[in-house]
Amino acid sequence: MITWFSSTGMINQLLSFIGFQTQQNHMLDADKYWWIAALSDVWKSAGWGTILYLATMAKIDPTYYEAAKMDGASRMRQIWSITIPMMKNIISLNLILSVSALFNSNLDQTLVLMNSQNQPKSEVINSYVYRVGLMQGDFSYATAVGLGIAIISVALLIITNLITKKMNDNQSVL
Repeated sequence: MITWFSSTGMINQLLSFIGFQTQQNHMLDADKYWWIAALSDVWKSAGWGTILYLATMAKIDPTYYEAAKMDGASRMRQIWSITIPMMKNIISLNLILSVSALFNSNLDQTLVLMNSQNQPKSEVINSYVYRVGLMQGDFSYATAVGLGIAIISVALLIITNLITKKMNDNQSVL
């Protein structure tokens, strides 16, 4: 990502190809940090999500689709009536894991993408805990903040599990 968004990187080359003349290092622009971090996170997790969803779709019996096709169902109707309902467990599991990880900010990604120019906008809870605990030596405060985040994450996990359980006819995916 650092190379892509540098002044001679792929993003600037694409922008110049379509007519924009820019040699800006986007990593130094604090206003663009969250866009870059979100793109990086989507790029990082796309492969794993694809594997999970493709593996789940591979388990769906093809006779369902054949019967739907015989009944005149369009491709979209097959997706809506067969594929999505058959994938509800993996969708629910991913929802539970995503919501419970809302306060997990990918510290490794943050530390790699953070620099002195974008630090005011790139600081997240985990990098704050890292900075206070390890760099400033205030271990007890950093531990308390980390424990608070863990408690909030567990509460979000339980709440989301209860919601998905109600949506899935009182069957939990956990």
